Amino acid sequence: IRQMVMLVATVAVMASACSSAASPSSLRDPAVAGAALDRPTPSSAPPDVARTQRLTVSRVVAATGAEIELTGRARLVVPPGALTDDAEVRITAIGAVPSAIAFPLEQPLAPAVNVEIRGAELTEPATLELLFDPRAVDLPADPTATSSQWLDTGWLLQDASIDLEGGVLSTTSTSPNGWWRPSVWDWSRLPDVIDRTVAGL
Repeated sequence: IRQMVMLVATVAVMASACSSAASPSSLRDPAVAGAALDRPTPSSAPPDVARTQRLTVSRVVAATGAEIELTGRARLVVPPGALTDDAEVRITAIGAVPSAIAFPLEQPLAPAVNVEIRGAELTEPATLELLFDPRAVDLPADPTATSSQWLDTGWLLQDASIDLEGGVLSTTSTSPNGWWRPSVWDWSRLPDVIDRTVAGL
């Protein structure tokens, strides 16, 4: 019976983690260091993200593409010819790693960033590189890289690759608009998560 309960708990944990519309998690207490902007973030932002910390704006010519970077936080690489027209690209960022997580095994690596492409759409994927400081994060022994994109109803997991030494988590998307945060899955937490799930049955 216990083995059956453990199996059910494991399935419940993984189903929760892999849900395409996870329950919203708060990004609490965004530390607004430096010169914060006074305007509120878009209404589609995750809960409690009320102010932005830094902003970069670039004009991208569709024919040539571009690499837009918010230093130390994110980089968007738009290939030549990938945009339907010339566009404005904005990347904004908040200040603190969220104190709440969206998935049981998730370990956020850096604060969320918001990507906006205005005036055009992508016909080919752009590469979004989410930057983090590997010295400031206690990385698990065998992490699985993932990026989380906020889609109004909750965080959605997206495939990603990670450079642990360089502090870069990369993902590709034809719809990069929205809030993103880099994270890894810490599989060492799974036994504890299962125990807590079983205890709650």
